[in-house]
Amino acid sequence: MKIGSALIGDPETGEIRGSWLETLIEDVVRFFARGQQVIIVTSGAVAVGSSHFNHLDRSLRGEEKQTAGAIGQNSCVPMNRV
Repeated sequence: MKIGSALIGDPETGEIRGSWLETLIEDVVRFFARGQQVIIVTSGAVAVGSSHFNHLDRSLRGEEKQTAGAIGQNSCVPMNRV
């Protein structure tokens, strides 16, 4: 399953949506219990890092999205080790 950045990070605050992730983990545990395999593809880094650009009154440009991704990746790495 692909999980977009908007699901990982709160679009208004840029914070990682921990309660949503806990629910996802519970769902994945149920899939495994039924013998199903799950592949999750996501980063969420851009959404999380974008909170550092809230002062802008416009959408992020390409290089700003790259910067937001680099900033946000630091927050997402621990989450990916679950």
